[in-house]
This record gives sequence, C-alpha cells and structure tokens, in this order.
Amino acid sequence: MSLRTRRGARLLAHGALLVCGATAVLGTRISWWPWPIELLVHWPELWMGWLLFVGGRAAARREPRRALLCVALLAAGALRLAPYIGPPHDPPSSTEGRARVRLLVANLWCEREPTPAFAALLEREQPDLLALIEFTPSWHTELERFRERWPHRLVQVRDDPFGLALYSRWPLEQLHLGPLGAEGYAFALARVRHPEGAFTCAVAHPRAPQHPRGWYGRNDYLGAVAEALRAAPAPRVLAIDSNATPWSGEMHSLAARTELVDARAGRGWCGTWPTFLPSLCLRPIDHVLHESSLAVDAFRVTEPYGSDHRGLAVELQLPR
Repeated sequence: MSLRTRRGARLLAHGALLVCGATAVLGTRISWWPWPIELLVHWPELWMGWLLFVGGRAAARREPRRALLCVALLAAGALRLAPYIGPPHDPPSSTEGRARVRLLVANLWCEREPTPAFAALLEREQPDLLALIEFTPSWHTELERFRERWPHRLVQVRDDPFGLALYSRWPLEQLHLGPLGAEGYAFALARVRHPEGAFTCAVAHPRAPQHPRGWYGRNDYLGAVAEALRAAPAPRVLAIDSNATPWSGEMHSLAARTELVDARAGRGWCGTWPTFLPSLCLRPIDHVLHESSLAVDAFRVTEPYGSDHRGLAVELQLPR
C-alpha cells in the first residue's frame, strides 16, 4: 500500500471517528444534522460498532487516550439511548376510577391489500380508537364492514402513502383534516367526545428522510404538526409514523414543542419497522405522544398483520 493510500485511509478513519463521536454526543438532540448523518442516528448499531472497533484496536495497540475517548463517547451515546434500549420498566400502577381508552396505531402499507390478519388483530385488541396510516381506498372499503363497532370516523383516503383515518367508538369533532405544512402531507386532528371527558387526538405521517427533499419535507411537516397541537385543546394524544426514532433530534424537538410525553420511554426497544428484519433490528419509528395528565397503563407492539410495520397497542387513562 502506497504512502498516499495509507494517508487517505487514515484520514477517512479519523473522519468516521469524528462523525460517530459527534453522533454519540450530539446526534440524538440536534434536529438540524445533514440528512446522511441524521440517518446514522437512526441506526446506533453502526456508530456504536465503529467506536467499539476503534476503541478495541486502540487498546490492543496500547493507545489509552484513544481507547478512553471511545469509551467516553460510547457512554454518552448509551445514556441518551438508555430509555429505549434498556429492559422495560414496570408500568405505573393503575389509578382506580379513571376511564381507560384503548388506542391501536397501525401503518397499513399502501402497497398491500387488506389482509385477514388485520381483522384478526382488531378482534384481539378490541380498540376504542383506531389511528390508521397509509389509508387507501381498498382499506377504506375493508373498514366499512366495522362501521357498527366504530361509527365515528375522520377519513382522508389517498392512493399514496399519505392517507390517514381516525375511527372511534365516541363522537368526533373535526378540528383539522387535510394538508399541513409546505409539502401538504395529510394531518387529522379531532376532539374525541368521551363520556367521561373529552380529549384531542391527532394522526400524522410525513415522508421518509431517504433523500434531501424527504428530509426537509419531514422536518417542515413535524414543525407544522407541533404548531397545530400547541393550539389544540388539552389533553392531547398524537399517533404518528414520524419516520424518525425516539432518540432523534426531530422527535426530541416535537416532544419539547408540544410538551407531550413519549409513551414508549422506559419500555424497551419496541421496534415497529421493517417487519422483514428480526425483531431486535426493527426501528421504533411509530409513536404515541401524550399529555402528562394521561397515564399510560399499557404499551406494546402488536403481532404482524401483513404490513411492513407492526402496530402499537396503547391503553391510556383519562384524567379525572
């Protein structure tokens, strides 16, 4: 190997260490990372693996400073990921006398036709509210046979991945249904008239950040969602496939701007996408954010139902 090649490889290795180190320390909080680095935030195995490799190699070469630097960077990144990669904590104890709402969040995958597995999922979960993403005409037809179970609905049917629906056992007061943000992705916002206390429920889905336009469009949309929720009456619940992991800067920003709590925090990995990967490799990109006054009695990932996502089954307790 020539001297020039060795210098290039060394420079590339140092650059990778710098990017992985910055991702470990800042990447889970900063929402304005360039989109390739922000994608790296979604896959912590990559930057953690590189830091482990570099740290182990430095230790073998008796380079304690570099080895300790890698250990420190790994520790900083692990602290930020801890609520989502650690073992699930015990759920909070139930509060007697508070009404419960069972919410099912499901990305249906617009490229697939309705499946018997989804109907079986509905029978198992028996939700009170359905937040449906990638809601197409064929799925609209399929859900019509459940009209008696969920007679109230807010529906935005589309042939692309941006159709949304909210189905409810209780009356819905429409606050917003239609485009939101510069890119015009759909957004559904409704006041759910529960007999023991009304609450606001929103359903949202931006484009995936797989290229610069998708990254900018997603970020703009999440900002618009935050503004819409800030103006909505409390208590509020957001069901969203955000195409962002809970430790990403954009999700931190969304939670901070809306003052909502991540229902997944403290409950382990709970990955939902893509279903063709093993369970431990699924990315947690489907979320439920909620007002702190709404206690979470249960939060779990559903069984597969034919989509490239798994769903979320969440049980909320309404405030008194």
